[in-house]
Amino acid sequence: MNVGGYELSILRKRTNTTSMKFFFIPLLLISVTAVGQINQRPVINPKIKKVKVLNFESFTGLYATAAVGDSWESTIINNRKDEIVSPSLGPVTYERVSIKSLSGAGSVEAGLGYSFGNNLSVEVTYDFKANSAGSETTTGTIFYSGGSQNFKGETQISGKINKHSFVANLFYDVPTKTRWVPFVGAGLGLARVTSTDMIYNFDVVYSNGDRAVGTRTETGGIGNSFVYQAKIGIDYLLSNKTALFLYGKYYRINSVDLGGGTVYEGFNIYGAKVGFIYRFAKKTV
Repeated sequence: MNVGGYELSILRKRTNTTSMKFFFIPLLLISVTAVGQINQRPVINPKIKKVKVLNFESFTGLYATAAVGDSWESTIINNRKDEIVSPSLGPVTYERVSIKSLSGAGSVEAGLGYSFGNNLSVEVTYDFKANSAGSETTTGTIFYSGGSQNFKGETQISGKINKHSFVANLFYDVPTKTRWVPFVGAGLGLARVTSTDMIYNFDVVYSNGDRAVGTRTETGGIGNSFVYQAKIGIDYLLSNKTALFLYGKYYRINSVDLGGGTVYEGFNIYGAKVGFIYRFAKKTV
């Protein structure tokens, strides 16, 4: 019995050992496989994309601009001399000075420029402004064979005065390292002033007490003159190649003779425009 009991005990131990082997071997295989898969898994290094902030950078190359806006003008002085033959007075000379008011409905501008890469650029611009004549106050003297008289009149006018100008400008961009770029500029050029026939509805009182009411027509003309201007404004960058801008300017056309005895003593113009810039340069400096 003891022998049998001993054998039975040995048999139980063998059975337990075998059961443990069946348990640990699969567990070991699973563990090795899992470790192998972990080692084979690729290491991911996430790339953080840097977002480039759009700031001003000086550039070299051509660019184009276009703008619209309006301008305001001070009254203009119109000197005129007419010589006529009157049935009653004979040869008559009218010398008069008129202070004329103008009104308008906007102006347009286009330009082509070149930037040198050091915040300096040159630009040639074409500007067009159309004006409608409003009214004027006139003082003057009439000379005739029997003497002379002074006169003063108020006149309502129908007609247009148009201005075309080509100006060469020099600009400086103020570097700010932001999207907002202030600039200043000045330019010189030529202006061409044209006028349609002017219809004057006048009411004139002479120094002897006479009064004349009627209508006369002043023939239109064409004249050329020098022009200069100054600008100050700011750009807002939309991209490396495009920007919006806003500026104000002072614009002066010197004395211009339209022919036929009509001489304007110059135009003082104040304006503001909003526009768009496109740069042809492939890259900034």
